[in-house]
Amino acid sequence: MSDLLFLFECATQPVRRLQDAARTMGITVQAISHLYRGLARRNLAEFRQGCYRPTVDGVGWLHSHLEALESDMSERLGKLNIVRSTRALAGARLVPTERVRLTLKEGLLTALPGAGDGSQGRVVRGGRAGDIVEVQELSGIVPILPGSVTIYTLPRREPVARMEGAARRAISETEHGWVGALGLEAVVLLRRVSPTPVQRFGLAEAAQESSRLGVPCLLFVSEAELPRCSLPSATRRRSR
Repeated sequence: MSDLLFLFECATQPVRRLQDAARTMGITVQAISHLYRGLARRNLAEFRQGCYRPTVDGVGWLHSHLEALESDMSERLGKLNIVRSTRALAGARLVPTERVRLTLKEGLLTALPGAGDGSQGRVVRGGRAGDIVEVQELSGIVPILPGSVTIYTLPRREPVARMEGAARRAISETEHGWVGALGLEAVVLLRRVSPTPVQRFGLAEAAQESSRLGVPCLLFVSEAELPRCSLPSATRRRSR
């Protein structure tokens, strides 16, 4: 690849000193000198009229290798799943042609006005805050920080009434996007103290997906149910 780049430099601009080519390519003068001698031995490069140039054979070799490289890169790029447009939730009023940045909020892809780090794009179909908008000319990657999964274990034979205060504190003090319950004691307890609906089914799968999308969750699990509670690595376990 280095000899291809050196010959390309010689073909597209005057190269009077090897030091200049070495600086452009980011390699040492010794390395560029070695490249030139190798190309000259193969009759692909020469020093003529004060410049390093490709020979006639060198020009042909350069064209054939660049075409092969272009074909190889096209094939590789064709295998990549490159997303160039998407739909997102409008985080504010957005109008067509407006530049936006994309982020995850509560697990939903959200478009916000203005540029920034991460993924960016341009609005094609706008809307009010809360509408679904279309964004094209995407660049960058949406940053996703895994959401935490916090488990509170409820001991066996502990009266539910005695755990109400601790459960209320856990709900108020622990960051979470949703609350789940696994086991009879956990369900009864959360029916008494949770101010929001409680998820009861498919908790392991829901917690994994929630964590993947950056949404933290809080699970109350009866001690007897712990063996069948398979959860993501980003899990904090706490006992009552």
